[in-house]
Amino acid sequence: MRGTGLRAFVLVLVAWTIGTVGNGTLEAKTKFREVTGEIVSTDAAANSLVVKTKKGEMTVTVDSKTQIVVGKEEIHLSDLRAGQKVKIYYTHAGGRDLAERIMVKALTQKR
Repeated sequence: MRGTGLRAFVLVLVAWTIGTVGNGTLEAKTKFREVTGEIVSTDAAANSLVVKTKKGEMTVTVDSKTQIVVGKEEIHLSDLRAGQKVKIYYTHAGGRDLAERIMVKALTQKR
């Protein structure tokens, strides 16, 4: 009886370890695409923005997990303006491009 309990414990431990490692592997394999361009427009209602790239315009969706930053400051979709230069890291799934991180180039004033 005692050996059976130990075997069951070891099996549970092995299954848990495989499950944990498996999940980490999936996350590590997520490859983000990268695009650089200029914002054409934003749509807060649709949680998206249109970016003009070298290959043409593309629509990128944002969600609550999307990080939008200027330097070290985190901002919101509503803070973005047409004409701003951006670098976007995104994934393509379910027929849409979902932004993981949007890095906005800070505008510098010329004197």
